Amino acid sequence: MVATRREKSESISSKRKQQILDSALAVFARKGFANSSTLEIARKAGVAQGTIFYYYPTKHDLLMAIAERYLAAQSFVELIKQPPPGDTVSVMAKIIHNRLKNALTNVDSLTVILSEIQRDSQLREYYRERVMEPLIGMASRCIESGVLENKLKSRDNDLTARIVMGVWIGLVLLYRFERKGDKLHSVPLEVLSGEVASVIIDGIGVNPAGRA
Repeated sequence: MVATRREKSESISSKRKQQILDSALAVFARKGFANSSTLEIARKAGVAQGTIFYYYPTKHDLLMAIAERYLAAQSFVELIKQPPPGDTVSVMAKIIHNRLKNALTNVDSLTVILSEIQRDSQLREYYRERVMEPLIGMASRCIESGVLENKLKSRDNDLTARIVMGVWIGLVLLYRFERKGDKLHSVPLEVLSGEVASVIIDGIGVNPAGRA
């Protein structure tokens, strides 16, 4: 099927926007958001500065577009709307794998955004509404089901869900700090996500249930 003129135009526009976002992300990751300029981004993207402003009127719009593209990815939206099938433990493992895969594949974008969240209230609210609350809600419901099935234990499901998310964020930051070839970079993602799920669900004690 031959693409129409409109379809060709939309395809070119989509590719150009992706090119600009990729370049913005690379510059933000290298210099930080505050120290970056749209002129630098335009040069890296190979476009005129006016082209950036056509799609993204301000530098802050670029940052928010990066957050939308990489944090609230379509796979995450679908995961929230339709949780994966399986028992509680396997669902938890799938959620952990999904979030780790997204985070470690887009680690530069996530660390840029986590850095700017401290200063940017709009970005912080976006992250809370689009990522934190849906993820904590899903994890909390999953933990509640596991407790009812006598497969998991938790004194406070919402608190446990937040602890799980804290492990995820901490692991992503540690991955960013480590060098290529260090442990987190050398372990296959499937193995890493499986180990994280095991630590979270089973713990690392020989007999955790028998502790005082």
